[in-house]
Amino acid sequence: MSGGMIVFPDPGGDDVQPETGEHVVLRNTTSRTVAVGGGYLRDQAGNLLTIGAGYTIPPGSLLRVYVGPGTNRPGAYYNGRTAGFLNNTGGDTISYFGPDHALLDINSYMVS
Repeated sequence: MSGGMIVFPDPGGDDVQPETGEHVVLRNTTSRTVAVGGGYLRDQAGNLLTIGAGYTIPPGSLLRVYVGPGTNRPGAYYNGRTAGFLNNTGGDTISYFGPDHALLDINSYMVS
């Protein structure tokens, strides 16, 4: 994906609260729609977040990939996990892979 990834490592409240909480944002900075369905995200520990089949990101738009439960819709995909995904104690590295398992983007963050 040509674009970018933004990580929100520790939103207020429970990381896996329904419809909100811990998530990774994929941003399309191109002038074309990008297919991301079937791709996935991995953290430094190897935990996996998937992106549902058929998901696309229109030009200039975002897709939020949530750890917890919620109602999937354009712009938001929920993995329904019951435990947090990101390491909120010091930082983490998130890698984005396409459905062909090719590494497409990496984002690291530090928590101070």
